[in-house]
Amino acid sequence: MSILSPSGVNTKGFTYTDFMGVDSSRDKSSLDTGEKQHLLALEDGFCDWRGAIVRNAGVQIHKNIDKAIDHVRFYSRNNVCFVQQDGGGLSLNSDQDHLVQEAFTTGSVVTSTVFNQKVFMVSKDQSSYVYNGSSWNKVASLDHLKPAYCTSVGRRLAVAGITGKATEIHFSRVDDENFFTEQEEAGETSVTRGAFLDIKNFIGTADEIKGLGVLENNKLCIFTNDQVIIFNIEPNFENWILEDKVSVQTGTISHNSIVRYGTDLIYCGRDGIHSVKRSMENGVTIFSQSLSSKVDIKYRELLAACPNLEKVSSTYDADEGHIHFFFPKSSPKLSEKLTYAINPVGGDSKWSTGGHLNSRCGDFLGGELILGTSGGLFKTQNIEEKSDFPPTMIATTPILWHGSLNSTKESTSFILHAHGFGELLIECFNDKGQQIDSINLTIDDTGDDNNFPDVPLTRQYERQFLHRYKGVQFKFTSSGSGILRIMGLAINVRD
Repeated sequence: MSILSPSGVNTKGFTYTDFMGVDSSRDKSSLDTGEKQHLLALEDGFCDWRGAIVRNAGVQIHKNIDKAIDHVRFYSRNNVCFVQQDGGGLSLNSDQDHLVQEAFTTGSVVTSTVFNQKVFMVSKDQSSYVYNGSSWNKVASLDHLKPAYCTSVGRRLAVAGITGKATEIHFSRVDDENFFTEQEEAGETSVTRGAFLDIKNFIGTADEIKGLGVLENNKLCIFTNDQVIIFNIEPNFENWILEDKVSVQTGTISHNSIVRYGTDLIYCGRDGIHSVKRSMENGVTIFSQSLSSKVDIKYRELLAACPNLEKVSSTYDADEGHIHFFFPKSSPKLSEKLTYAINPVGGDSKWSTGGHLNSRCGDFLGGELILGTSGGLFKTQNIEEKSDFPPTMIATTPILWHGSLNSTKESTSFILHAHGFGELLIECFNDKGQQIDSINLTIDDTGDDNNFPDVPLTRQYERQFLHRYKGVQFKFTSSGSGILRIMGLAINVRD
């Protein structure tokens, strides 16, 4: 990015580019790196793989329903079923308006999976339900278990989190959810019959199962509070074996936070967000890796605001390469989202937060991301599309020292490198937190940008900035619909 200097003024410039997302692991006074610049806060925006700050996409109404949504799951290519909060409990509903009033008690944690092209929803110590696209029905085969968690693995429906059987996982008959061990005949010898695992002697402590996930299609990851145990699950239960090359000593806080990314599993633990993955070096060892060290303070703040950690959930938007983690807070009208933007070309991945429409949960399928919010269901649009419900992005830099922490700088101009559409308010503060300036820009990538067609784009976003300070901090607030990217900023100072 070129530095423009006012005529006749002997200046030097400082440029800040290649933004790296939020870093809450360091103080705002120690985050100035120039290139590969981290941000102090980034709400309803993200840093893409190019290093630009990008405003989040807007949304449109998927289903007009004025209810807080606790859980959502696709049951077909374009349609979802979901759990909504009602006056007397949690009700089951769908895009087709198939409604089961107060199926679960108020405050229940609902988990779901897709098995045999049907959606199964379960909640601890309560009757389980299945949705086939035309009606909701109770799952009679689970009445004796009433599990808290479910997943699909090895062509079987697997359930856990059972009162009185805290270390057991029960599996349905292959391809048939109507038969678990309880429903099988006493003399049944088929290797595809219903079966169960008890891992109490594999745990080695008084721990219990807290969630289930599937790694590499047939590996069942059994999460406890403090570790992960993995079994290879085949249709033939006689072939089930324990993976002994596993070193994962971090558990999960929420079954619904476990999400698949490629061949890895990503999940929320007490101390941060982790991945379960196979070693690229030897191809044998399965281990865990911490992903959230840069946002560890922010992550703990979000957990502290959640009254029930088991309601923390996640979903993976494969088109954008974003993993969203949802943190419902004490009121149904409050929720916050933490987003992990994966770098598609390798290198560092980047974090941001979001509070747009108080998203509480979500699910992704076939290019569509459906968000459950405190006021209904919404579908996320592409970042370049116009929207009736656009977010307001707020990005805050740390204190920028221009090299020296002690010397006083005398600035002459401020330059922004941006493109797209939208209004941009830039608030400027000195190192003592006092506001010293405010700049309003209209970003408009049309041929008559800012109504000065003969002026280069970069110069149209240069403004006089006459101030004395040791350090300066900027807060960008962007409203509008459609794409908006901030590629970099620069400040000219006198020698």
